[in-house]
Amino acid sequence: MIRFSREQMLALENTSMHRFISRVVDELPGYRGPVVAGRSRTTLFQAATTAVEHGQSFDLESERALFLFSNIAVSLGAYFFTDPALPWARDIVNDGSYLTNEMIDDLWNAYTEYCEYVMGPDADAIFPEPAYARFLALPPPPPDDGTFAPVIADMAALWPEKVSHLAPDALREHILGAGKRAAALGIKDHGARVWFCRIAFLIGQSFDADPIHDWALPALQNRQRLPDTDVASALRASFIENVIQPALAWQSEPETPEAPDNDNNGDT
Repeated sequence: MIRFSREQMLALENTSMHRFISRVVDELPGYRGPVVAGRSRTTLFQAATTAVEHGQSFDLESERALFLFSNIAVSLGAYFFTDPALPWARDIVNDGSYLTNEMIDDLWNAYTEYCEYVMGPDADAIFPEPAYARFLALPPPPPDDGTFAPVIADMAALWPEKVSHLAPDALREHILGAGKRAAALGIKDHGARVWFCRIAFLIGQSFDADPIHDWALPALQNRQRLPDTDVASALRASFIENVIQPALAWQSEPETPEAPDNDNNGDT
């Protein structure tokens, strides 16, 4: 009988997991085209690895469950299960404590229903194309009056479908959480925080820690030596260049027609 050492077992497990994550990455463009458009394979591999690690921490074991979980995580953010703007996910994952293989269908069905409600008129939409287009035309942030009202109105103008899908308390919690993340990064200017919140509302409250959004790192790494307004401007420009423009370009590409069936070789 062959016996493997612990190191050999770990190597086999790592090899198997590497193959699985590679397959997830290979299939992401077909399943989540506009969401992953413009991303490098390295970025997608890191994003898929993080998603799989999160899924395993919730006791997901089957490849099917991990594959579905990874697709949701790539679409909505690596930490989607903690985002107050996605209460259905927090409820199903039970605030990050567990998620069984049997529950993955509940999560997937809730995700698809969410997409149908907030992503736009296209029945197959998996990214908020109308909201992305609105982001390009956003005015400067509203002034700070000491309340949530201006920022909530700002979010409603950016993505009304998502705002209408949320309870007011959940929306406020999301905005507050994004604002705290910006503050923790050293961003103190009100207008700069609003830009941070606008981006977070589109791609996830914790986008600054999400491997698929590594485009944000250069701007955030400069936050100590640049004014907040410059950091926000660089973050906005990078978001448009690396997320919005590739997604909209992917969406506007004409579908490739299917090749004709020539199997009959001229037979009648």
